[in-house]
Amino acid sequence: YEYSKDWVQVDRGAWVLKGNPNTNGSYIIGADPAAGVGEDYSVIEVVDIETMKQVGEWVSNTVDPEMFGYEIRRVATVFNMAYVTVESNNHGILTLATLEKIYPYELIYRDDSMVSSNEEKALFHLGYKTSSRNKPLMIGRLRTLLTHEMTIYSDLLKGELSTFVEDPDTKKLGAQDGCHDDTVMAMACCVTGVNPAAMIKSNQDHELHIDNTIKDPFTLDGIIDELRSNRSRGFPISPQHRVH
Repeated sequence: YEYSKDWVQVDRGAWVLKGNPNTNGSYIIGADPAAGVGEDYSVIEVVDIETMKQVGEWVSNTVDPEMFGYEIRRVATVFNMAYVTVESNNHGILTLATLEKIYPYELIYRDDSMVSSNEEKALFHLGYKTSSRNKPLMIGRLRTLLTHEMTIYSDLLKGELSTFVEDPDTKKLGAQDGCHDDTVMAMACCVTGVNPAAMIKSNQDHELHIDNTIKDPFTLDGIIDELRSNRSRGFPISPQHRVH
């Protein structure tokens, strides 16, 4: 955690690190949906994938799961079409059903290995389904990044991290009695999307590099490349013979 005067509230329940979104920035989003009935919070956490800095946070306990899908789309679009990982448990199914219709499919985390039939795949392949088996892994990944790479600025997230514990009897991870862990789970979903988001960015950079190497066809280099291309397609270019 790092205090910064650049971490500012921009709306009710919304904070942004000044300077973001950067025009050339690449961002990932983690979202934890709730019922929107004044109890648990629906949370969106935003991280810059290049710097691993927390750059945005959105929190509300009054937005229903369907409308939360629209809120995720709005925030993700503002942050340069960010890659989104939504926890699919409980209310997350409705949030994802909404998000799938309004946001690019390839920018939503999915895990086809979690389903066993085509029918299930059609319905429940999107999002990250937290279980007693994978929750320690995602929380462990978050803790590792917080120790070595990630910087957070949110007092709310800092507070929830301090009360996120393992129950000595059940061995389950979660918030202490009377506390919340919604920002923790949203950030854990966020870091779960780091690898697939990085792969997408790598592919986009590769495609951009290829585009930038294509020569103008009306320049000398472009003409030479075109002639070479024609030769490779079976149209050999023979040297012209001087006419005497």
